[in-house]
Amino acid sequence: MASRVNTKFVVILIVAVIAMLGMLFAAYSVVYKTADDLVKKGDQALAEGNIEIALRMYSSAVNKDPTIVENLEKWISTIELWVPETETAYFDAFRRDYLGAIRQASVIQRTNV
Repeated sequence: MASRVNTKFVVILIVAVIAMLGMLFAAYSVVYKTADDLVKKGDQALAEGNIEIALRMYSSAVNKDPTIVENLEKWISTIELWVPETETAYFDAFRRDYLGAIRQASVIQRTNV
């Protein structure tokens, strides 16, 4: 009983495995950005004048590592630059982001009197 290898199936299987590995690598590179990578993107967005993207990048950087004071300070100063479209957005951002960032900065620098 001689067996033949179905070459079409093997080629499709190899292409599928390579595609899956490519997608896994892309997902890994998107999900596992470091706080420094996010801060660099925030700095770039701020230099281009896109404050909302800079806010998102600094916020993500602080979320990745909330103990880095420089990132907190950049996030706080960018929040202060941002002009929201509505008063409700202002109050939401003030309560949620600004006060939280100030509180976290004071917790980290509790000995810096």
